[in-house]
Amino acid sequence: MRTIVLTLCCAALALGAGCGKQGANVQVKNKDVNIQAAGGSNTVALPDNFPKDVPIIPGGSVKTAITTNDVVSIALVAPAPAAEVAKYYQENFKSQGWKIESTAVIGQVTMVTASKDQRACSVQIGQGPDGSTVMIALRTKGG
Repeated sequence: MRTIVLTLCCAALALGAGCGKQGANVQVKNKDVNIQAAGGSNTVALPDNFPKDVPIIPGGSVKTAITTNDVVSIALVAPAPAAEVAKYYQENFKSQGWKIESTAVIGQVTMVTASKDQRACSVQIGQGPDGSTVMIALRTKGG
């Protein structure tokens, strides 16, 4: 619980520090948490430990990457409409051997959850002004 609270606080600080600064990049790192955030048209790299079997929509630009001991979260923007992005994740999770646990539409946000081995992944997709916003949270079960 403490790690989750720390992660959320650090994420809010990192994102807030970049607001209003076109092209600003922020990195916060300690032994338990690593946060990278990009502002403007800048992007950050996927974390080194991000699994190859978790799909990333083509054309997606990673804006934030947060890693802790058992959770990797990324936020990206994609040029495609939210409905296309949701379909992409449903199809590509399956093709990578993931089991779709649920798909839900709540207002204008679609959430796809999947599991594989001892991992669980949640993807939230929302329509943005120029495409979609995508939040991916991957955790090791039991973590």
